[in-house]
Amino acid sequence: MKALVLVGGYGTRLRPLTLSVPKPLINFCNKSIVEYQIHSLKKAGVDHVILAVAYQPSTLMDALSALEQKYSLAITCSREDEPLGTAGPIRLAKDLLLSPSPALASSPDGNGGGAAAVVRERPAPRDRESCQEVSAESAAAHGDAGNDQADARGGDAEDCFFVCNSDVICPFPFKEMLAFHKAKGAEGTILVTEVENPSIYGVVLHDEEGRVSDFIEKPQQFVGRCINAGLYILNTSVIDRIQLRPTSIEKEVFPQMAREKKLFCFKLDGYWADIGQPKDFLKGMTLHLDAMRQQQEATSHQEGEVENGVDRDARVPSSARLVSGPQFIGNVLV
Repeated sequence: MKALVLVGGYGTRLRPLTLSVPKPLINFCNKSIVEYQIHSLKKAGVDHVILAVAYQPSTLMDALSALEQKYSLAITCSREDEPLGTAGPIRLAKDLLLSPSPALASSPDGNGGGAAAVVRERPAPRDRESCQEVSAESAAAHGDAGNDQADARGGDAEDCFFVCNSDVICPFPFKEMLAFHKAKGAEGTILVTEVENPSIYGVVLHDEEGRVSDFIEKPQQFVGRCINAGLYILNTSVIDRIQLRPTSIEKEVFPQMAREKKLFCFKLDGYWADIGQPKDFLKGMTLHLDAMRQQQEATSHQEGEVENGVDRDARVPSSARLVSGPQFIGNVLV
């Protein structure tokens, strides 16, 4: 199964954090932002992650090659030479989404790796040595070929894929979403959550079965607190609803699918944060750490030595010895 992660461009909203590091590679609680999604996608059965990027694709692939090996999946970049909104990148990546996943080359430790490539909307002279290139004409011409590939695979063809906004942090219930999506026979499924200020998001109106009746992007008047959480499952048929131009999935695709009663929503159970701005990034860290603390109980190994108290969130391994009083470790200046 495949997943498309909408990485975006220069990360201007998240400056100064993105001045020296591409947004997906920023550390969030000791992991890069994108690794949280890749880890969860892998557990849901994804074997090919496509990054929709408009900035520094080669830098991303150099850093993410280690994640290919770590999680034994393929990671590919689909590059926009101009902004394509939130739906255009899906159409641009049509060939990648409909084609078989790249074969993983064996790494020294026996895991997969080495499938990294970049697909561009238009050929560009730079990065030729490190990136595989496909022209815009090729992307358009391959539209029918992509359909032929899907038809040729018959019953083995994957009929849906994940789409993830990279600015989102949450428990990522991809497995549960996929089961829901298939059970409902949906063409599209949106992860939703409730917030106090829904006016800055896309509000989702739905019935008791989860069928979306309306999708209202940034409503001017209050219509509900249930919002689009930025994670989707889409059938491959949705790709043909999108033109290769700057397009909004929230304004041009989801409302039409809702009118056709083909769009469903899955409610998130847990925390959620849009971490696209510094203040929200810090808030997201707090929510994430609180969730981790609730999931993990403080434990002390029976062979560990504890002279004083242990915080309920601490972990003491068998080789540890906790002592009282000030301690100096390494080369320090006091």
